Amino acid sequence: METINTRLAVDNKSSIHLCIKKPTFNTCGCIIFSHGFSVAGFESYRFFWELSNELTANDFICVLFDYRGSGYSDLSFSDMTIDTEIEDLNCVIDYVVKDIYSETNLIIWGCSFGSGVASLVGAQRNDIGGFLLWCLSAELEQRYSKTLGTEIHKVGYVYIDKGDKVKKDFLDSLKNKDVYNSISQIPSPILFVHGTDDTKASVNLSKQAFEMARGNKELALIEGGNHGFKCQPEQFAKAKKISFEWIDRITKRTEKNGFYE
Repeated sequence: METINTRLAVDNKSSIHLCIKKPTFNTCGCIIFSHGFSVAGFESYRFFWELSNELTANDFICVLFDYRGSGYSDLSFSDMTIDTEIEDLNCVIDYVVKDIYSETNLIIWGCSFGSGVASLVGAQRNDIGGFLLWCLSAELEQRYSKTLGTEIHKVGYVYIDKGDKVKKDFLDSLKNKDVYNSISQIPSPILFVHGTDDTKASVNLSKQAFEMARGNKELALIEGGNHGFKCQPEQFAKAKKISFEWIDRITKRTEKNGFYE
């Protein structure tokens, strides 16, 4: 496996940090990981890192990146909005398609807020082969208004538990960002994976999105799973197995050369 760390300019003032993992021999597809709110590109408890290592060992290129305002990318977290994240993901996809991988088996794997961003971007493009959405974040303005509280409207910002500053600009950017409508416009296969006991993003968000999706769609409910399957190795293993098997199917890998040979 070859690992490349690089930077990708978004504009003349800021850039994104990327980590690209390439298999040694064959390439069966490419996975771009879209991380959640207030975490870095390897996600909570580094599970994107774990998944990408296993995927690369099974002949997939993996691209992990930090949205601007997170990890090693530019900007402060307080400058991040959903519009900057949409711009970032589009920029990463354009780069991957141009310089890394341009075949049909390009998949976006999003988690939480990153799955919402992936859905919004997916409605704008026709070059994505599939969307794998864990713990879908939808109804964004309504849910984040409740989470961030009324203080953000009084003083223009709040600090969240991790110490990051969130400006009202972020909340304003969520207006008219309809994840459900975007999902209804995506022609590619979609797999929704959600824990039934998720208290941060209700399982009903994925259920509603599944109803809105068209074409090849699947919904996997992980019994007892929390948000991101934190401290739940059994639920995480089940979610991973379902996800890898779905990747095998849509990339037309056979059972013999798949992940569970």
